[in-house]
Amino acid sequence: MALVSSRAALLAGAAMLLSAVGGAGYVAAQDTNTTTTTTNTQSTTTPGTTTPAPADQNGAAPASNAPATDQGAAPASGGATAAPAAEGAQPEGATPAPTTPGAAPTPPDPKEVVATVNGKPITRQDVIDSASDLPPQYMAQIDRIFPQLLNRLIGLQLLVAKGRSDGLADDPEVKHYVQQAEDQAISQAYLQRVVEKAVTEDAIKAVYDADLQAHPPQIEIRASHILVKTEDEAKEIIKELQGGADFAKVAEEKSIDTESAKKGGDLDWFTKDTMVKEFSDAAFAMQRGDVSKVPVKTQFGWHVIKITDSRMQTPVPLDQRRDDIRKALGQEAVHKEVQGLMGAAQVTYAKDDYKLPLAPTGQ
Repeated sequence: MALVSSRAALLAGAAMLLSAVGGAGYVAAQDTNTTTTTTNTQSTTTPGTTTPAPADQNGAAPASNAPATDQGAAPASGGATAAPAAEGAQPEGATPAPTTPGAAPTPPDPKEVVATVNGKPITRQDVIDSASDLPPQYMAQIDRIFPQLLNRLIGLQLLVAKGRSDGLADDPEVKHYVQQAEDQAISQAYLQRVVEKAVTEDAIKAVYDADLQAHPPQIEIRASHILVKTEDEAKEIIKELQGGADFAKVAEEKSIDTESAKKGGDLDWFTKDTMVKEFSDAAFAMQRGDVSKVPVKTQFGWHVIKITDSRMQTPVPLDQRRDDIRKALGQEAVHKEVQGLMGAAQVTYAKDDYKLPLAPTGQ
Protein backbone atom coordinates (compact mmCIF):
# COMPACT_ATOMS: atom_id res chain seq x y z
CA MET A 1 0.00 0.00 0.00
CA ALA A 2 1.55 3.28 -1.08
CA LEU A 3 1.07 6.09 1.43
CA VAL A 4 0.62 9.63 0.09
CA SER A 5 2.56 12.20 2.09
CA SER A 6 0.41 14.81 3.82
CA ARG A 7 3.28 17.24 3.35
CA ALA A 8 3.15 16.56 -0.37
CA ALA A 9 -0.54 17.44 -0.39
CA LEU A 10 0.14 20.67 1.45
CA LEU A 11 2.95 21.51 -0.95
CA ALA A 12 0.70 20.79 -3.87
CA GLY A 13 -1.96 23.19 -2.64
CA ALA A 14 0.52 25.92 -1.78
CA ALA A 15 2.33 25.59 -5.09
CA MET A 16 -0.92 25.79 -7.06
CA LEU A 17 -1.94 28.88 -5.15
CA LEU A 18 1.38 30.59 -5.77
CA SER A 19 1.12 29.75 -9.44
CA ALA A 20 -2.36 31.25 -9.57
CA VAL A 21 -1.26 34.52 -7.97
CA GLY A 22 1.97 34.80 -9.94
CA GLY A 23 4.25 33.95 -7.05
CA ALA A 24 5.87 30.77 -8.33
CA GLY A 25 9.26 32.45 -8.45
CA TYR A 26 8.98 34.01 -5.03
CA VAL A 27 11.97 33.50 -2.80
CA ALA A 28 11.85 34.58 0.82
CA ALA A 29 14.86 36.33 2.25
CA GLN A 30 16.61 34.15 4.75
CA ASP A 31 18.83 35.22 7.61
CA THR A 32 22.29 33.64 7.64
CA ASN A 33 23.57 32.81 11.12
CA THR A 34 27.34 32.86 11.21
CA THR A 35 28.84 31.05 14.05
CA THR A 36 32.34 31.93 15.00
CA THR A 37 34.07 28.94 16.52
CA THR A 38 36.98 29.69 18.78
CA THR A 39 39.64 27.04 18.98
CA ASN A 40 42.51 26.93 21.38
CA THR A 41 44.57 24.59 19.25
CA GLN A 42 47.49 26.54 17.83
CA SER A 43 48.92 25.59 14.48
CA THR A 44 52.60 26.03 13.75
CA THR A 45 53.26 28.79 11.24
CA THR A 46 56.57 29.04 9.53
CA PRO A 47 57.81 32.55 8.76
CA GLY A 48 58.90 31.43 5.33
CA THR A 49 55.43 30.42 4.22
CA THR A 50 51.99 31.98 4.10
CA THR A 51 48.71 30.24 4.86
CA PRO A 52 45.88 31.44 2.60
CA ALA A 53 42.76 32.73 4.30
CA PRO A 54 39.60 30.65 3.80
CA ALA A 55 37.32 31.78 1.07
CA ASP A 56 34.26 33.77 2.10
CA GLN A 57 31.10 31.72 2.32
CA ASN A 58 27.85 33.43 1.54
CA GLY A 59 24.72 32.08 3.14
CA ALA A 60 22.28 33.66 0.68
CA ALA A 61 19.46 31.36 -0.25
CA PRO A 62 19.48 30.48 -3.97
CA ALA A 63 16.44 31.44 -5.96
CA SER A 64 14.11 28.58 -6.70
CA ASN A 65 10.71 28.02 -8.19
CA ALA A 66 7.82 26.65 -6.19
CA PRO A 67 8.50 22.97 -5.48
CA ALA A 68 6.98 20.39 -7.75
CA THR A 69 4.10 18.41 -6.32
CA ASP A 70 4.65 14.82 -5.27
CA GLN A 71 3.25 12.25 -7.64
CA GLY A 72 -0.10 11.17 -6.40
CA ALA A 73 -0.78 14.30 -4.33
CA ALA A 74 -4.40 15.41 -4.23
CA PRO A 75 -5.26 18.42 -6.46
CA ALA A 76 -6.25 21.72 -4.84
CA SER A 77 -9.89 21.79 -3.79
CA GLY A 78 -12.07 24.10 -5.79
CA GLY A 79 -9.43 25.04 -8.32
CA ALA A 80 -7.03 27.97 -8.22
CA THR A 81 -7.61 30.78 -5.75
CA ALA A 82 -7.65 34.31 -7.13
CA ALA A 83 -4.91 36.71 -6.18
CA PRO A 84 -5.66 38.79 -3.08
CA ALA A 85 -6.27 42.50 -3.52
CA ALA A 86 -3.30 44.80 -3.23
CA GLU A 87 -2.50 45.88 0.28
CA GLY A 88 -4.72 48.75 1.37
CA ALA A 89 -7.13 48.33 -1.58
CA GLN A 90 -10.88 48.33 -0.84
CA PRO A 91 -13.55 46.52 -2.86
CA GLU A 92 -15.69 48.84 -4.96
CA GLY A 93 -18.41 50.40 -2.88
CA ALA A 94 -16.99 49.11 0.41
CA THR A 95 -16.71 51.37 3.44
CA PRO A 96 -13.14 51.63 4.66
CA ALA A 97 -12.60 50.19 8.12
CA PRO A 98 -11.77 52.80 10.74
CA THR A 99 -8.12 52.88 11.73
CA THR A 100 -6.19 54.55 14.48
CA PRO A 101 -3.26 56.58 13.12
CA GLY A 102 0.02 54.98 14.10
CA ALA A 103 -1.62 51.92 15.66
CA ALA A 104 -0.09 48.53 14.82
CA PRO A 105 -2.50 45.98 13.29
CA THR A 106 -3.85 43.47 15.77
CA PRO A 107 -2.35 40.01 15.08
CA PRO A 108 -4.85 37.23 14.36
CA ASP A 109 -5.92 35.16 17.37
CA PRO A 110 -4.34 31.68 17.03
CA LYS A 111 -7.33 30.22 18.91
CA GLU A 112 -9.79 31.62 16.37
CA VAL A 113 -11.97 28.86 14.87
CA VAL A 114 -11.58 29.27 11.13
CA ALA A 115 -13.69 26.29 10.01
CA THR A 116 -15.55 23.25 11.30
CA VAL A 117 -15.53 19.81 9.70
CA ASN A 118 -18.53 17.67 10.59
CA GLY A 119 -18.78 19.58 13.84
CA LYS A 120 -15.06 19.41 14.66
CA PRO A 121 -13.44 22.89 14.97
CA ILE A 122 -10.23 23.88 13.19
CA THR A 123 -8.33 26.80 14.69
CA ARG A 124 -5.92 29.17 13.00
CA GLN A 125 -3.12 27.56 14.99
CA ASP A 126 -4.10 24.12 13.65
CA VAL A 127 -3.60 25.44 10.11
CA ILE A 128 -0.25 27.04 10.94
CA ASP A 129 0.93 23.85 12.66
CA SER A 130 -0.03 21.82 9.60
CA ALA A 131 2.34 23.98 7.53
CA SER A 132 5.26 24.01 9.97
CA ASP A 133 7.49 21.84 7.78
CA LEU A 134 6.91 23.77 4.56
CA PRO A 135 9.90 25.62 3.03
CA PRO A 136 10.72 29.09 4.40
CA GLN A 137 9.40 30.87 1.30
CA TYR A 138 5.91 29.59 2.09
CA MET A 139 6.08 30.30 5.82
CA ALA A 140 7.16 33.88 5.06
CA GLN A 141 3.80 34.51 3.34
CA ILE A 142 1.57 32.32 5.48
CA ASP A 143 -1.33 34.80 5.42
CA ARG A 144 -1.26 34.90 1.65
CA ILE A 145 -1.67 31.13 1.28
CA PHE A 146 -3.78 30.65 4.42
CA PRO A 147 -7.03 29.81 2.54
CA GLN A 148 -5.29 27.12 0.51
CA LEU A 149 -3.62 25.64 3.60
CA LEU A 150 -6.94 25.61 5.43
CA ASN A 151 -8.64 23.74 2.60
CA ARG A 152 -5.75 21.31 2.40
CA LEU A 153 -6.10 20.61 6.13
CA ILE A 154 -9.85 20.13 5.74
CA GLY A 155 -9.20 17.65 2.95
CA LEU A 156 -6.64 15.77 5.02
CA GLN A 157 -8.97 15.56 8.02
CA LEU A 158 -11.73 14.21 5.81
CA LEU A 159 -9.33 11.62 4.41
CA VAL A 160 -8.37 10.60 7.94
CA ALA A 161 -11.99 10.31 8.99
CA LYS A 162 -12.88 8.23 5.92
CA GLY A 163 -9.84 6.01 6.37
CA ARG A 164 -10.76 5.37 10.00
CA SER A 165 -14.33 4.54 9.06
CA ASP A 166 -12.95 2.02 6.56
CA GLY A 167 -10.93 0.35 9.32
CA LEU A 168 -7.48 1.49 8.15
CA ALA A 169 -6.40 2.17 11.74
CA ASP A 170 -6.02 -1.59 12.04
CA ASP A 171 -4.17 -2.02 8.75
CA PRO A 172 -0.74 -3.65 9.42
CA GLU A 173 1.16 -1.19 7.23
CA VAL A 174 -0.55 1.79 8.85
CA LYS A 175 0.30 0.40 12.28
CA HIS A 176 3.92 0.00 11.17
CA TYR A 177 4.19 3.67 10.16
CA VAL A 178 2.42 4.79 13.32
CA GLN A 179 4.85 2.77 15.41
CA GLN A 180 7.82 4.30 13.57
CA ALA A 181 6.51 7.81 14.16
CA GLU A 182 5.84 7.08 17.82
CA ASP A 183 9.29 5.58 18.32
CA GLN A 184 10.95 8.60 16.78
CA ALA A 185 8.90 11.03 18.86
CA ILE A 186 9.70 9.15 22.07
CA SER A 187 13.44 8.97 21.37
CA GLN A 188 13.57 12.66 20.52
CA ALA A 189 11.63 13.62 23.64
CA TYR A 190 13.88 11.44 25.82
CA LEU A 191 17.09 12.88 24.39
CA GLN A 192 15.71 16.38 24.75
CA ARG A 193 15.32 15.76 28.47
CA VAL A 194 18.85 14.35 28.65
CA VAL A 195 20.25 17.46 26.97
CA GLU A 196 18.22 19.85 29.10
CA LYS A 197 19.52 18.16 32.25
CA ALA A 198 23.16 18.28 31.11
CA VAL A 199 23.33 21.67 29.43
CA THR A 200 22.90 24.14 32.28
CA GLU A 201 24.36 27.60 32.71
CA ASP A 202 26.63 26.24 35.45
CA ALA A 203 27.90 23.50 33.13
CA ILE A 204 28.56 26.02 30.36
CA LYS A 205 30.44 28.31 32.75
CA ALA A 206 32.50 25.38 34.08
CA VAL A 207 33.61 24.41 30.57
CA TYR A 208 34.50 28.01 29.75
CA ASP A 209 36.50 28.48 32.95
CA ALA A 210 38.35 25.17 32.54
CA ASP A 211 39.25 26.00 28.96
CA LEU A 212 40.44 29.46 29.96
CA GLN A 213 42.60 27.94 32.68
CA ALA A 214 44.07 25.37 30.31
CA HIS A 215 44.73 27.98 27.64
CA PRO A 216 45.42 31.31 29.38
CA PRO A 217 45.89 34.48 27.33
CA GLN A 218 49.35 34.79 25.81
CA ILE A 219 51.56 37.65 24.75
CA GLU A 220 51.35 38.39 21.03
CA ILE A 221 53.85 40.35 19.02
CA ARG A 222 53.71 41.85 15.58
CA ALA A 223 56.90 41.56 13.61
CA SER A 224 58.33 41.97 10.15
CA HIS A 225 61.19 40.05 8.65
CA ILE A 226 63.52 39.93 5.70
CA LEU A 227 64.39 36.36 4.67
CA VAL A 228 67.49 35.63 2.57
CA LYS A 229 69.43 32.50 1.65
CA THR A 230 72.86 33.20 3.24
CA GLU A 231 74.24 34.64 6.45
CA ASP A 232 76.40 37.08 4.52
CA GLU A 233 73.38 38.52 2.74
CA ALA A 234 71.61 38.95 6.08
CA LYS A 235 74.63 40.70 7.60
CA GLU A 236 74.80 43.12 4.66
CA ILE A 237 71.09 43.93 5.11
CA ILE A 238 71.61 44.62 8.83
CA LYS A 239 74.37 47.10 7.91
CA GLU A 240 72.04 48.80 5.41
CA LEU A 241 69.34 49.13 8.04
CA GLN A 242 71.77 50.47 10.63
CA GLY A 243 72.80 53.02 8.04
CA GLY A 244 69.25 54.30 7.75
CA ALA A 245 67.71 52.11 5.01
CA ASP A 246 63.93 51.65 5.18
CA PHE A 247 63.08 48.15 6.48
CA ALA A 248 59.87 47.79 4.44
CA LYS A 249 61.54 48.86 1.22
CA VAL A 250 64.49 46.47 1.72
CA ALA A 251 62.04 43.63 2.48
CA GLU A 252 60.13 44.31 -0.74
CA GLU A 253 63.33 44.28 -2.76
CA LYS A 254 65.33 41.44 -1.19
CA SER A 255 63.20 39.08 0.93
CA ILE A 256 62.64 35.63 -0.60
CA ASP A 257 59.41 35.32 1.45
CA THR A 258 57.48 36.87 -1.41
CA GLU A 259 54.11 37.03 0.36
CA SER A 260 55.33 39.02 3.38
CA ALA A 261 57.64 41.04 1.11
CA LYS A 262 54.56 42.49 -0.59
CA LYS A 263 53.62 43.94 2.83
CA GLY A 264 57.07 45.24 3.69
CA GLY A 265 57.94 42.03 5.52
CA ASP A 266 54.93 42.20 7.88
CA LEU A 267 54.00 38.84 9.49
CA ASP A 268 50.99 40.22 11.40
CA TRP A 269 50.27 39.17 15.02
CA PHE A 270 51.46 35.82 16.36
CA THR A 271 52.08 33.99 19.64
CA LYS A 272 55.32 32.28 20.53
CA ASP A 273 54.12 28.77 19.76
CA THR A 274 52.94 29.58 16.24
CA MET A 275 56.41 30.18 14.77
CA VAL A 276 59.37 27.84 14.47
CA LYS A 277 61.40 27.78 17.69
CA GLU A 278 64.53 29.60 16.50
CA PHE A 279 62.50 32.47 15.09
CA SER A 280 60.21 32.75 18.15
CA ASP A 281 63.07 32.60 20.63
CA ALA A 282 64.81 35.48 18.89
CA ALA A 283 61.67 37.57 18.28
CA PHE A 284 60.25 37.27 21.81
CA ALA A 285 63.62 38.23 23.32
CA MET A 286 63.44 41.58 21.51
CA GLN A 287 61.60 44.76 22.48
CA ARG A 288 59.17 46.90 20.51
CA GLY A 289 61.08 48.79 17.83
CA ASP A 290 64.14 46.52 17.93
CA VAL A 291 65.80 45.25 14.73
CA SER A 292 68.01 42.15 14.69
CA LYS A 293 71.67 42.89 15.38
CA VAL A 294 72.65 39.40 14.16
CA PRO A 295 70.92 37.17 11.61
CA VAL A 296 68.57 34.44 12.85
CA LYS A 297 68.94 31.03 11.18
CA THR A 298 66.00 28.67 10.63
CA GLN A 299 65.31 25.83 8.24
CA PHE A 300 64.04 28.41 5.74
CA GLY A 301 67.12 30.60 5.62
CA TRP A 302 68.45 33.65 7.44
CA HIS A 303 66.12 36.23 8.96
CA VAL A 304 66.44 39.86 9.88
CA ILE A 305 63.61 40.66 12.31
CA LYS A 306 61.92 43.92 13.33
CA ILE A 307 59.45 44.05 16.25
CA THR A 308 56.68 46.55 15.57
CA ASP A 309 54.25 45.98 18.46
CA SER A 310 53.22 43.68 21.33
CA ARG A 311 50.07 43.03 23.37
CA MET A 312 48.36 40.58 25.71
CA GLN A 313 45.60 38.47 24.16
CA THR A 314 42.03 39.24 25.22
CA PRO A 315 39.98 36.11 26.03
CA VAL A 316 36.89 35.55 23.93
CA PRO A 317 33.90 36.52 26.15
CA LEU A 318 31.63 33.75 27.41
CA ASP A 319 28.66 35.21 25.53
CA GLN A 320 30.49 34.64 22.25
CA ARG A 321 31.29 31.03 23.11
CA ARG A 322 28.06 30.03 24.86
CA ASP A 323 26.34 28.57 21.79
CA ASP A 324 29.38 26.48 20.81
CA ILE A 325 29.78 25.17 24.36
CA ARG A 326 26.07 24.42 24.61
CA LYS A 327 26.20 22.44 21.37
CA ALA A 328 29.28 20.49 22.48
CA LEU A 329 27.74 19.68 25.87
CA GLY A 330 24.53 18.51 24.21
CA GLN A 331 26.38 16.24 21.81
CA GLU A 332 28.45 14.79 24.63
CA ALA A 333 25.34 14.18 26.76
CA VAL A 334 23.62 12.31 23.93
CA HIS A 335 26.79 10.32 23.21
CA LYS A 336 27.19 9.28 26.85
CA GLU A 337 23.54 8.31 27.19
CA VAL A 338 23.46 6.15 24.06
CA GLN A 339 26.78 4.51 24.81
CA GLY A 340 25.75 3.85 28.39
CA LEU A 341 22.50 2.21 27.33
CA MET A 342 24.30 0.06 24.77
CA GLY A 343 26.88 -0.99 27.35
CA ALA A 344 24.18 -2.05 29.81
CA ALA A 345 22.01 -3.88 27.25
CA GLN A 346 22.34 -7.47 26.10
CA VAL A 347 22.97 -7.02 22.40
CA THR A 348 23.74 -9.91 20.05
CA TYR A 349 24.87 -9.53 16.46
CA ALA A 350 24.27 -11.90 13.55
CA LYS A 351 27.85 -11.29 12.42
CA ASP A 352 30.93 -10.19 14.35
CA ASP A 353 31.61 -7.65 11.60
CA TYR A 354 28.49 -5.75 12.66
CA LYS A 355 29.78 -5.11 16.17
CA LEU A 356 31.71 -1.94 16.87
CA PRO A 357 33.64 -1.13 20.05
CA LEU A 358 31.91 1.29 22.39
CA ALA A 359 33.41 4.73 22.00
CA PRO A 360 34.81 6.45 25.12
CA THR A 361 32.38 8.71 26.93
CA GLY A 362 34.71 10.71 29.16
CA GLN A 363 35.94 13.14 26.54
